[in-house]
Amino acid sequence: MKFLAFGDSSPEKDFLDKMLKIDFSAVDFLLFTGDLATTPDMWHFAQQRVLKQPSVLEKKDVKTNEKYVELHNEKFKNGLIKYKEAVKQLVALSRKVPIYGVFGNADLEAFVSQTEILNCMTLLHRRSVKINGYHLVGYSGEAIHLLEEKHPDEADVLGFRIDFCRFNTHAFKETEVYKDLSGILNKVDPRTVILVTHSPPYGILDNVLPRFVKWATITYGEKGKNGNIGSTGLAKVDSTFHPFMHIFGHVDENKGVLVKENTIFINTGGCSKDGEVVDVKTSNNRTEIRFKKVDYFISAN
Repeated sequence: MKFLAFGDSSPEKDFLDKMLKIDFSAVDFLLFTGDLATTPDMWHFAQQRVLKQPSVLEKKDVKTNEKYVELHNEKFKNGLIKYKEAVKQLVALSRKVPIYGVFGNADLEAFVSQTEILNCMTLLHRRSVKINGYHLVGYSGEAIHLLEEKHPDEADVLGFRIDFCRFNTHAFKETEVYKDLSGILNKVDPRTVILVTHSPPYGILDNVLPRFVKWATITYGEKGKNGNIGSTGLAKVDSTFHPFMHIFGHVDENKGVLVKENTIFINTGGCSKDGEVVDVKTSNNRTEIRFKKVDYFISAN
């Protein structure tokens, strides 16, 4: 079996355009680890909403989620345009090769709901899909921020209710992700499981750059003091079930491969930034993993 994994792409790059030029005849499928079109503005906002204190909303200002979707898309109009363009590229890609994946925190529900992304990709969130003798099991999003737990009725720096922001970014509770995935993994042989998540497991290829440690500590408290922002719930899943492989993204700067307790961990990194995808081949109990430039696949044709 051969597949390519990618995630954390940026609309400012020609990454997806280059992927469309690949000959996929020898590729069984693509795995998407989330964050299709992250813009610098979105990342700046994500930092600012953590670093700045929220302001209390007056009851008369409390809106429904539908109103927040409208408000969000107005303020992130450029981001929505870029996201729609990226989805069109993904649709074209899906005509060449099957795509399986999960949503990242930047695949905002307000954006997803206005595109065809669910028509071109099999969403693995809370699901198991069997393919070539393996079970693809997935989970979207990132662990809930302390801000989202402590101030759900308040507003962030753009005036959005924080509980809406949690919904919008597919944030999950650590107990929730463990319960959901345990219910799936108890029914299959973990040695056949390829776990696909956006967030890394805590302590595995999940360190942010030193300049983001303050943000990590405010976001996740004590567990983020050394720059680790992975999910403790996912770490518990891995240590309990020992899946064959766990593929994720989210922490662009910590891409790589690590083998621990019979599980192969892969952080796909920021694929647009590096122009690379992860080339995975499994055959006769042997697995080969290589980070390769998209240009490699094009020139090979």
